Amino acid sequence: MYSELRVNPIEQQQEQLGTLKSLRQKTQLLVDCKASLTQHTEALDIKQGLLEEATSERQRLQKEKKVLLEMIHSVQRDMEATVQQRIRDQEYEPLHEQVNVLRAENGLQKLPSVEQEIEAQMAKHLEDRREKWQQTPPVDLQTAVDLKVTKEVRNIKIIQDFVQIISDFQMSKI
Repeated sequence: MYSELRVNPIEQQQEQLGTLKSLRQKTQLLVDCKASLTQHTEALDIKQGLLEEATSERQRLQKEKKVLLEMIHSVQRDMEATVQQRIRDQEYEPLHEQVNVLRAENGLQKLPSVEQEIEAQMAKHLEDRREKWQQTPPVDLQTAVDLKVTKEVRNIKIIQDFVQIISDFQMSKI
């Protein structure tokens, strides 16, 4: 019976050897896993850096694009203004002067200048808008408050209409 309880030293060594072999395999797997994680982390850091660099470059290019577009629009506005001024100076003004001379020779009144026509149109438009606004009496206190609050908005709309009239008039003269 004593021999049955006693573990064979060779079996014990083989069991211990198997355990050590398993430990070595698992340790190697752990080292490999750690190396893989380190490699992936480094790769992600590199990708993150590249992404940040690309994002920064994109923002820089967008700012540059915006500046260039503003410059192009400025040049276009300058060219349009130059063309309009040239047309006015070289075509409209001499023709207007010739017509006024002929009208004066025939006893007719001179034609108003472009500025006078624009001012007259603006005055008429503003007067129409003021009359329209005055013809809408407030029904109750809330309506009166609403009208007072929206007065600035209406003024802005009047100014926008005024600018549109000027623009339309100038385009019709060209």
